[in-house]
Amino acid sequence: QIDEFPWTAMLLKENGKTKHLEYHCGGALISRTFVLSAAHCVTFNAGGTNIKDPIKLVRLREYNFFTDPDCEVEGNMLDCAEQKVDREPRRIVVHPGFMAGTSPTYNHDLALIQIDPVPPYTDFLRPICLPERAMRPRRFLTVAGWGKTDFFKDSIGTINFSPIKMKVVLPHVDWKLCQQVYKLLHIRVNESHVCAGGKIAQDSCAGDSGSPLMQYDPRSGSWFLMGVASFGVQNCGREGIPGVYTNLGTYLDWIRENIQQS
Repeated sequence: QIDEFPWTAMLLKENGKTKHLEYHCGGALISRTFVLSAAHCVTFNAGGTNIKDPIKLVRLREYNFFTDPDCEVEGNMLDCAEQKVDREPRRIVVHPGFMAGTSPTYNHDLALIQIDPVPPYTDFLRPICLPERAMRPRRFLTVAGWGKTDFFKDSIGTINFSPIKMKVVLPHVDWKLCQQVYKLLHIRVNESHVCAGGKIAQDSCAGDSGSPLMQYDPRSGSWFLMGVASFGVQNCGREGIPGVYTNLGTYLDWIRENIQQS
């Protein structure tokens, strides 16, 4: 549905040759002026130095990359979303503990992207809730994004991203079990991670980095951001190997401190 997960964000970069905007990573709107994503999507090193091709735009209120506005038919009625919202990054704050490229894993893989205030909230645009400190992942979690969908092709090289926002429901995997799986691959997983997946052809994949790992709380009727897509194995969607997400519950103080400083 075009109004499902109205906090999902696209991080867009400019193709150096064509100058066209291209999808790069996902993210989640957490306030009127901040989007949360993965640090490795925006930088090589802590402190925002050695930026890769810089993020050109943060896009919100998006469903199908190639249509504007997005529309769907409900009964005999045509239901259309409001026009997409594009914002240039004003400031990017990378977690100071993040160091990409030092190992095959990413610790502290979080970045806050400050943008100009978004329009008033509607069914098509609103932030997701940050988790409460004592909140634990439920049995099943949901990921949404525009990442690669041809799971069994090598993730390196040309990546065909989905032009349409997709979602997948994944089983939560205890981090200690996840740690054992990744230890065999010489990759470290710890309590600052949340793991989900491990079912064949059901996974986040290349391009889903930064996308939200979410859970629905039936008591409050709200969705909560439990994690941010960080890393997985090269060929995603493999049986017994879950994807790894940065555990938001570990970083609430850092997130709130940086939002308040703006």
